[in-house]
Amino acid sequence: MPENIEVTAATPAINTPVILRGPWLFMARAGWVCVALLIFVTFAAFASRGMRLLLLEKDISDSYGSLARLMSYAAYTRIVLAARYTILAAYLLTAVFIFWRRSRDAMGLLTSLVLLTLPVMADLGGVALTPSTTVDRGVMDSILVWYWPLAVLGSVALLVFLNVFPTGRFPAPWARRLFLLGAAWQVGLTSILIVINNIGVEGWETLLWPLWIAGIVGFIGLSIGSQVYRYRRVSGPVERQQTRWVIASLALTLVWLLAVSGQSPFRSYDPWAGPWSLFKIFGTVIVLALLPLSVARAILRYHLWDIDVIVRKTLVYTLLTGFLALVYLSSIVALQGVFSRLTGQDSTLATILSTLLIAALFLPVRRSVQEFIDRRFYRRKYDAAKVLEGFAATARDETDLDRLTAELVRVIQETMEPEHVSIWLMPPAAPRPMRADIPDVARP
Repeated sequence: MPENIEVTAATPAINTPVILRGPWLFMARAGWVCVALLIFVTFAAFASRGMRLLLLEKDISDSYGSLARLMSYAAYTRIVLAARYTILAAYLLTAVFIFWRRSRDAMGLLTSLVLLTLPVMADLGGVALTPSTTVDRGVMDSILVWYWPLAVLGSVALLVFLNVFPTGRFPAPWARRLFLLGAAWQVGLTSILIVINNIGVEGWETLLWPLWIAGIVGFIGLSIGSQVYRYRRVSGPVERQQTRWVIASLALTLVWLLAVSGQSPFRSYDPWAGPWSLFKIFGTVIVLALLPLSVARAILRYHLWDIDVIVRKTLVYTLLTGFLALVYLSSIVALQGVFSRLTGQDSTLATILSTLLIAALFLPVRRSVQEFIDRRFYRRKYDAAKVLEGFAATARDETDLDRLTAELVRVIQETMEPEHVSIWLMPPAAPRPMRADIPDVARP
């Protein structure tokens, strides 16, 4: 082996996905199903009991003033609740989809669990910890009983996710120790808060709750630091592309939330204040719904399995339908004008000819649109087996080195479409002197 080549086994091992098998796979799937059922039952129960009232009290009453002239209070209530349930559905459905398609992969299973518990930590946490005058203490206590176990599970899963994304392995031993410290901090403080709440000790929540929040924020920040270390020292090209997807979605989410969290630029009596409130609601739905989708796309190695096919087919047939509809209507109008001048009345022959024209154009237009979509948005599709088979035949029969390298460049450009292609040919080594052992000939 040449001296300037260094082979390391640590980085490939870290970048190798963790695949679950046997009893570990069964236990992981069973645990996920139990958590999912608990979350669905919890949201269903509190959506009909205290959470809806608390959501109305917290978010709707304060922001309705600017929209009083545009809609009724009941209509605004339905819009806000529909927005929240849309965001919730985006997270839960994405989690179920990832579990369905990637439950053997430990990273896919963990991502699905994080997407399940994040809505609990957000919506249900705000409900459980917000003082209310519309819900009695019994409902609040029941919310807290359900909230704390899910919050602990969600915070620990989030810490694991931030440390092991995207391969399911820690980038370094110190990252594993950091996670264990953060998990112990969160579980310990949560247990203390639950005990204090059950025995009725007053006043301690005001001290321990900020520590709990500070622990989450601090360890999440350190976990992001481990992601930076992974990106610069450990990750390969695929892992870096996955990280970019998540960072881009998180940055967009943070920028949007910071932008809409401040004071409205319009006063309550300004005619633009109401539309601004609606814009914030729908914009928040879109941004927060994009976050789980971008994470799912990154986890699925930024191809999102069959969704790519669905998106491509949707683009192709949308453009195809629009173009053929335009041709159909234009041809009917043109032919009807011609036949009207010739015969003095409308003719069904124009419709028949237009239909035949559309039937004749369908396949070539679809092929052209498909090639345009593939060139514009996707890498050119190709059959790898046929390409390699053709190049193998060329390499077997071709004796001219220049033609062979030109064919190699063409194959690379056709299949991979890189920006630049460079081929370096190793110069032939100097011939080594031949040594022949000549046996001694016996002299007479």
